[in-house]
Amino acid sequence: MIFFKSLQCDFFTKFNMYKYYISPKLLNTDAPKKYAYELIKELSDVHYLLNDNSQDNVQQVYSDFIDNGTVNWQKDILDKTIFILPFGRLLLSIIRKLHINTEFHLHLIINDKSKLKFLDSLSKLERVSIVTQAEALVLIANKEKKNDLYFSFPELNNTDLRTGTVVNLNNKKYCFSFYESLLCLKGNSQLISFLFNMNSLCHKKYTLQKNKNINEHIQTITNFIYPCFESILTMNKEAIYSWNSIDKHSLSFLYLRDIRRINHLEGLIRYKEKSPDFDITSLEPLMLHLKELKSKAQRMSGDTL
Repeated sequence: MIFFKSLQCDFFTKFNMYKYYISPKLLNTDAPKKYAYELIKELSDVHYLLNDNSQDNVQQVYSDFIDNGTVNWQKDILDKTIFILPFGRLLLSIIRKLHINTEFHLHLIINDKSKLKFLDSLSKLERVSIVTQAEALVLIANKEKKNDLYFSFPELNNTDLRTGTVVNLNNKKYCFSFYESLLCLKGNSQLISFLFNMNSLCHKKYTLQKNKNINEHIQTITNFIYPCFESILTMNKEAIYSWNSIDKHSLSFLYLRDIRRINHLEGLIRYKEKSPDFDITSLEPLMLHLKELKSKAQRMSGDTL
């Protein structure tokens, strides 16, 4: 009964409809009965992904933008376009729109595929692929591939304090990677992001500009991405499915992570120091450097809390 209520129509009608959208591996009708519930749940999730009829304010804003907003879905979406946004309901709304065009193949750039709402169901859709950061860089550089679109989520990209850029979001400091800049340069791609302002949603485009060096490109792209990113985060927290990943980019978290790693390394050195053939004097410069790093991390973690 739950399944029929969620789909609101006959099972076999929906089954026949979605067989054109989902992976063939879900359509093995000879599967044992114990997998029937899993199949029904996956079909139900696919139905939601392609047909969210929610009437709340957030979905209304998304629907107005998709149907009547600033994007011309025929002319503005170029080959190798990179969409940059948080992983959440806005992503699902955009995928619903783009999935209608059977020429597009959508690549979602995600390294860690665990514990993301609806990700497993998204991976079951035809013409939707989950790829790693490294795989996306190879794909976007391939000039023979056409009609590929990419979705990058800054909060899901790997970063650390030495390889990222610090940005302010909601009066708190975060560190994100330069990955979107690298992806844009690699594919000579346009970027599209989304800005929420005055209770409405609009899109912003960025194309690579001539006569700029790499550092200038990176800075310009960073300045393009994060005002948009911040506005979507503040629109509605429940519409974002990746808050745990966002929190892990805060400076306080990253400094505390460094402190834990230094403590672990110091503990290993102390343990090894008990060995009679171990010469601690050879590691004195390293120990001094670790002490300085730890002192800085402790100071900075307190400043960023």
